[in-house]
Parts: sequence; structure tokens; C-alpha cells
Amino acid sequence: MKKGVLASGALALGLGASGTATAQQASSALVFTYDFATNRRFEQTAQLQQGTTNGILQDVVSQPDEWTGFIGRYREDEEDPGEFFITFTRGGPLGTGVFGADVTFFATDANLLMASIQEYEGSNGG
Repeated sequence: MKKGVLASGALALGLGASGTATAQQASSALVFTYDFATNRRFEQTAQLQQGTTNGILQDVVSQPDEWTGFIGRYREDEEDPGEFFITFTRGGPLGTGVFGADVTFFATDANLLMASIQEYEGSNGG
């Protein structure tokens, strides 16, 4: 019985037989204004526990459990130690990319922006 419960729990989490979840990267994210940098390469480094995400977003959105929190890191190359930030997505993982110029204020009291996520296309010469 325990095996069945564990197997169904893994399927509910989106884990297949290989033990990995597959999802398309999100197309936008919430990011704090002081962490936002456009056209700087970032990578997802960790996922926040849902309780942490709910606690941060509880006074900002009506259903915080629809959002997934991530720790991201701006990092240009392997030698760059990077800068960490917290961000939230709906509909997919953060992955790797850049925040585009398509940005709007999502919640001014919480200093959160809604920013588009675009594919990283290399150096902009600066």
C-alpha cells in the first residue's frame, strides 16, 4: 500500500518514471524592483517551498498557491559569482533567460514588477 501512495504522490507532483518533471519555461515572472535587471542573463538555482511563496505573496495576490517561487542568479559566465534574487512564476519554471523590456508594475506596495522572460542571446556589447 505504501508503494502505491508514493507512486501516486510522485505522479501528482508531475514526476514521471524517470523522476524528473518536465514543464515549459514561464514566459513572465514577478520580480522585486530592486532585483530587476533587463537583458542580464539569469539562471534558476532553486525553488522555494510553497509555504514560503505563500507567505511572501499572501497580501499581494488572491491565490498565492498558484505561483511558484524561485531563487535566480544573474550570471554572465562560469567565473561570475553572480547576484541572487527571488522571483515568482505561474505556468512553468524560471529556467534560464533574460528579463525583457516588457515590464509593468504588478503591485506597487510590494515593489513587484511583472517582467517578460526571453531567451538569452549572448552579449549586447556592453
